[in-house]
Amino acid sequence: MFWRKLSNFTQLGARPWHKVVQREDALKIALCLRRCPRCFASESALNATTLRLWSDSGGEHVPSTPFDHLGAWHSAEAKSFLHNVSLDNVGHISHTGLRETNEDSYKLVELEPDLYYFAVFDGHGGSAAVDFVSEHLHECVKHFYSHDKNLESVLTKAFLKCNRDLEEYFLFLNERDQRNTVRLCGTTATVVLLRDGTDLAVASVGDSGSLICRLGEPLPLTNPHHPAREEEEQRIKSFSGWIDWSIGAKVNGRLAMTRSIGDFHLKQFGVIATPEIEQVKVDHQTDSFIVLHTDGISSVMSDKEITDLVHTCSDAKDAANELTSCALQYGSMDNITAIVIPLRSWGKYRSQQVSKEHSLLKNIRFNCM
Repeated sequence: MFWRKLSNFTQLGARPWHKVVQREDALKIALCLRRCPRCFASESALNATTLRLWSDSGGEHVPSTPFDHLGAWHSAEAKSFLHNVSLDNVGHISHTGLRETNEDSYKLVELEPDLYYFAVFDGHGGSAAVDFVSEHLHECVKHFYSHDKNLESVLTKAFLKCNRDLEEYFLFLNERDQRNTVRLCGTTATVVLLRDGTDLAVASVGDSGSLICRLGEPLPLTNPHHPAREEEEQRIKSFSGWIDWSIGAKVNGRLAMTRSIGDFHLKQFGVIATPEIEQVKVDHQTDSFIVLHTDGISSVMSDKEITDLVHTCSDAKDAANELTSCALQYGSMDNITAIVIPLRSWGKYRSQQVSKEHSLLKNIRFNCM
């Protein structure tokens, strides 16, 4: 009876009132769906399962879609559609490579329904900093997000608090061990927050990176914090620091990056923990995937090479493994970590030419393993 009465009402725009109510009702139902938070960390890399992020087939021929006939993204359908997201469908791997130990790490967490946290870390000077930050930074994000829904503000506060907490933790360790070596530890951090499937915020310190594939081409989401960047060099010099160019551009001859969490012996010389943040809207008609990686990959592969290789892969698990194998084939000497997040247009912009270009590389790599 309720729906019958509504159907006699006038239309709102091009849609009858009962359609509008159905849309709002779907939103309420979707918002009531609460699932237990899930988390993947570096230790579970070998157990990663990586179907598509979306539950349907993706690509060009998709039977269900939250877009109307004009291409508009409606909140009710979007909410219902986005509850198909699962961290199980994201590819993630961390490989020691040719190093003796692995000081890379990563984290995947569903902080809240429709709020996902993805992060990669590259530690240096020991594992104390990267171990602490990889297990603590997402908690800082969750804390500040409970009071502030501005993603940029939340990420900035979280990075700075995590850095302060790390310093307190190191002071505690120093009381037990007078060698004070932990203060020489630090880590990069690249964090992606994905909210409601469309709001994307990326925060980064150091030289780990992230990109999104849009219309089949890479769109960088981070810019490495190297001393060669003019504004970074100027800040270091303004804090009475200096750059040693004879050994590959290092701050005070010690650190190859100008921002990090930790490295407290260099904070007074302008090495800061404040992240650079990039915000974009995900377009599910044009965006295929997001990649996070440490410099074990980016030191030997360009963004274009990363994107082209992922295009040849059947799913995100395959993509993460292929990126690791390719980086080793290209001569990477570092630890290697990658996260591949498949989006709505996974496979949509794959080209035969890209597949042919990389088929020979795959054959060579497989024959060498």
